[in-house]
Amino acid sequence: MKFCNTINLIFTLLLAGTLLFCSACANDDESTEVKEYQNVDERLWTYFQDFEEAGEKRGFEVDYRGNRIVALIEEIETDHIGGQCIQPPSGSRRIIIDEDFFTNTEDELIKELVIFHEIGHCLLDRDHRDDAFQNGICKSIMRTGTGECLDNYKNSTRERYLDEMFDPDAF
Repeated sequence: MKFCNTINLIFTLLLAGTLLFCSACANDDESTEVKEYQNVDERLWTYFQDFEEAGEKRGFEVDYRGNRIVALIEEIETDHIGGQCIQPPSGSRRIIIDEDFFTNTEDELIKELVIFHEIGHCLLDRDHRDDAFQNGICKSIMRTGTGECLDNYKNSTRERYLDEMFDPDAF
């Protein structure tokens, strides 16, 4: 009888461990699942999801479909342009991310900066903002790129820049 109780205990522990392991794996898969965005190039989905989450964190409901946003990766003829937002008087707003920029830029934060900048134009109707702090650092990722302020978009400043993105009066 003792032998059977020991076997049952071992079996129960193995079963519980297996279930715990499987549920942990399922949770990991859910947390890394990327949403699908209609009319958005699949390579941009994670950026669009991150922007949406950043907005929601700041009390802003991001609605790409209702705002008729289309986003593509294709060649932009003008040199040194990573992205564009085209806002026709009627119809869908189009975000174009330059194919060469997207393919050859390894720094994910730089890609995020450009993509968020263009979403800022097309979705939030943000204009360019080239003002700077006293040390010359740009106050916004909505800078033109031709102004004199210096980019400082990095992991340690990302949250502050996103606060400003969704609340231009933050600074």
